[in-house]
Amino acid sequence: SDCENAKVACAVFAFCAMAHSVQALYLQQRIISGLAKRGVQPGDYAELAKEASQILLYDVCFCLYFLFFVTSWCFCLYAFDMLSCGTRAGYIGVALLIAYGLVAAAYGSAWYCCTCCLGEVCGCVKKVGIASSPQPQPQVQPPA
Repeated sequence: SDCENAKVACAVFAFCAMAHSVQALYLQQRIISGLAKRGVQPGDYAELAKEASQILLYDVCFCLYFLFFVTSWCFCLYAFDMLSCGTRAGYIGVALLIAYGLVAAAYGSAWYCCTCCLGEVCGCVKKVGIASSPQPQPQVQPPA
């Protein structure tokens, strides 16, 4: 029945929300532990971008999550039809998960691009020596 479909859809939404939360914590922990293994401080943007790249390319859990992310987003689009019997809460839940998919993809892309850019800029500043060169101190003449 339509109401059974709405209940199933809401249960799937709850599972998706929980899975997204767990994956966010997992990804953060993998980046931090990867930097710590190499003895790198989290403020080193070039190394942070390299570690994120390694996880995006080679981490099996992340690759499986990526497939889950896309599938769950597509399910949310399909689920509007399943909620015809339900209340507004179901529609609010599906709308939030669709918005999450869009915002998370945009934020993740922007974070990665900005981290790469900051890594390049900070690397160039260190190579030129701008950050480490001492600033000349003004000479104060004692009164005569």
